[in-house]
Amino acid sequence: MKYVIDTNKITGGCITQMSDGVHCDYTHKTIDELSQKYPKAKLALVGFSQVERRCRMYEKAVGVALERITAEHYDEAFDCLPPRRYGRDWFFVGEPYSVHCYPFLFRTRHGYYRGIQDPTIDIQEIISLIKAQKELENIHPIIRHGQPILEVKATQRKRTNFTPIFFEMNGQRHYICMLPTDLGNKDRNKDARDWVARLIYSLRAHFYQYMVLEGNKDMFRMIQKVSQEDQTLAPIKKGKLLHFVKRIYVDFCGYVSETGERFYYRIYSRDTLSQLLLALKTVYRQ
Repeated sequence: MKYVIDTNKITGGCITQMSDGVHCDYTHKTIDELSQKYPKAKLALVGFSQVERRCRMYEKAVGVALERITAEHYDEAFDCLPPRRYGRDWFFVGEPYSVHCYPFLFRTRHGYYRGIQDPTIDIQEIISLIKAQKELENIHPIIRHGQPILEVKATQRKRTNFTPIFFEMNGQRHYICMLPTDLGNKDRNKDARDWVARLIYSLRAHFYQYMVLEGNKDMFRMIQKVSQEDQTLAPIKKGKLLHFVKRIYVDFCGYVSETGERFYYRIYSRDTLSQLLLALKTVYRQ
């Protein structure tokens, strides 16, 4: 028995199977004929062990990031089906997400969360997952302003101060943005302050792991949507989706080629970057 997979991205299964290794068991099409139906895919014939390995990779990729949910969502998920497994303030939904994994929901003093996990994992691993999230919730960095830089444009008779904004965490300064202050236009200054406030709010919402400059408010939910709809991520700058800036942060920016929807995220955490690199294996990229 052979299975047809798409090597351009990992999924939770295969496209079809071929008992004779040549023709699809259901449509009797060859792999070349199937390629016409899936123009983005790079099809290959593999054995069951390869399908199983890629399925595990997919489950790891979709399970790395937690999604913040509401209390209503948490209660509804608990009541809709008997839990697959549960404990104090956590449970696995009774319906599987994939071959090996189930939706995993838990709550803390500050919020409700949903992820994807194998329900057979050890209880200590579950406790560690919840503890790690609680530690993120207790992160409260200090927001600081740097020394303003004056820019003068004589031809426009315009004088602007650019103030660097940082947050301090674990003894390190992390750059957020420049706050422009037009010394002759107070209305523009209010718009600039509102923009910086939105960035800081985004940072706090994501526990200072990353912030949203443009696009979907949840980076991993955006990637999940693109994956489900078989869309393609395309770069904007210098032909790359990821831009490493002096080991201080990583910019993840581009657009969805089918819709033109732009996205721009700034990542400060190595763990979040590792999660992103895994998640990107589930989508098509230019």
